[in-house]
Amino acid sequence: MQDPSTACSDLQQAVDHAADLFHQTLDRFTEYRSKLDRDKPQLRAYADATVDLFVGVIEWQLASTRYNVFESDEDRANGIVRI
Repeated sequence: MQDPSTACSDLQQAVDHAADLFHQTLDRFTEYRSKLDRDKPQLRAYADATVDLFVGVIEWQLASTRYNVFESDEDRANGIVRI
């Protein structure tokens, strides 16, 4: 199924588009996080915990065999995702 709101015509373009969206969102989060009031340590701790959460989810999804991200143990060891 193709998303009509994107110009993606094949799988690689869709993956590239998703990666671009991820990087834009991460950049925006990083920018806003850097502007948090230093006098509010609980808010900064929450932002730090949010980063830890997202990193943990990504690492768990890559490490877990539940999602079959990798085709083989060799690909898993080398971090190769085949499309």
